[in-house]
Amino acid sequence: MLHGTVYHRDHGPTPATYLDTKDHVLLYFAASWCAACQQVTPLLIQFYTAYAPHQNFEMLLVPEDRSAEAMQAYIQRAALPWASVPFHDGQARRQLQAWYGTDTIPYLVLLDQRGRVLASSVRDGANVGPLPVLAALRHRWQGRP
Repeated sequence: MLHGTVYHRDHGPTPATYLDTKDHVLLYFAASWCAACQQVTPLLIQFYTAYAPHQNFEMLLVPEDRSAEAMQAYIQRAALPWASVPFHDGQARRQLQAWYGTDTIPYLVLLDQRGRVLASSVRDGANVGPLPVLAALRHRWQGRP
């Protein structure tokens, strides 16, 4: 899915290939300056901390910030427990944006192990929020499509 390195709060720089071992990946396009992102992030943290210890998935922040400093401050302030694409890796951020992105944030995309989109927080051009995406992941864990 992604080459290079991601940054994980608990593990530091980590080869991005570890994402290939996950059954599902949630891409979270967000920025520190985005008020809606600041409202969604606590919900995602709650979901992640509840399910990550028991399910084979990962969440990956794809930062839409204007500077590395702003991104790092956001990660620290929000205490994001998941990995992020390093701000300085503009190529990886542009690649993910080209493959899965949208013009709106916050944006959450559920991918399977092959990188196929299973659910998205944008439908017909409207942001429907993260709940349908999280529900789709829980349904997959329960063996439902």
